[in-house]
Amino acid sequence: MVGSIRGAVEQPKYTLSSILQGLHSPRGIKTLWLVVEDNEDKAFYEKFSNLNTSRIKTSEDENGYKGCEKLESIVREIRGKGYTNIIGIRDADYIRYGGELIPSGIFVTDQRDLEMTLLYSQSVKDCMSSEIAGFVSDIERSMQICRFAGYARIMNSVHDLGCNFKRKAKISKVWDGNNHTVLPDWQERYLDNFIAQSKPECSITREAFYTFVESHSLEEESDYYVCQGHDVMRVFHYIKRNAPSCQPLTLVMKMIDVYPYDDFKKTSLYQLTLDYSKSIGAELWI
Repeated sequence: MVGSIRGAVEQPKYTLSSILQGLHSPRGIKTLWLVVEDNEDKAFYEKFSNLNTSRIKTSEDENGYKGCEKLESIVREIRGKGYTNIIGIRDADYIRYGGELIPSGIFVTDQRDLEMTLLYSQSVKDCMSSEIAGFVSDIERSMQICRFAGYARIMNSVHDLGCNFKRKAKISKVWDGNNHTVLPDWQERYLDNFIAQSKPECSITREAFYTFVESHSLEEESDYYVCQGHDVMRVFHYIKRNAPSCQPLTLVMKMIDVYPYDDFKKTSLYQLTLDYSKSIGAELWI
């Protein structure tokens, strides 16, 4: 099951040159090319795509790097050459809160990212609960912790504060590994670290942070918009005492495996990409 999905993510490197080369073939010019961020995204969307009429590629460049910016650059460059049979699907991240525009040919997830899309599915939660005891309650606990980090991420995105969450403002810095929970004063510690790692010229304060949260009504927003999926997977892994079966990538691939097509067809992303593919006489989904 999971192994079969892992096999689906293998592909040639250097996506830009690969697609441009493919577009020069009779089959390639009739193919709908879809660029996604990373291997997990490829595995997810390939479950539902018509592989006879479409090709899904990650955003990998010649140096092996992938990501949202790489994806948008590839789609922009190829569409700039006049091709309409190429689109991209990326995580929505925090577009809904402003500060970022969606380029032509780019579509975004309904929830914040792929992981939050998977967790939004009741079918996924039911299946995972049968394999992992306390799955739903521990995921909910993880999301409550990650909401606070999400507020900081949203502020960083909207105001371009330059904080590197992956390297500097990590939840692991406020996690008590001995007691398998966050430290008693973790919010204050996390916020201070976020402020310290932001651009000095931005002069962020605790008061400014809480004012931002209030002015954007972030406490009223859904966990699935606010929480970053990687954070949730990581905290869940911590809560489960680093159990191998709860390792983030393992867990994501399991959830992809059980995510049903019927749930995907209910998303705005599905309908928008379906409409686009039809508008150019192409077929993307099965």
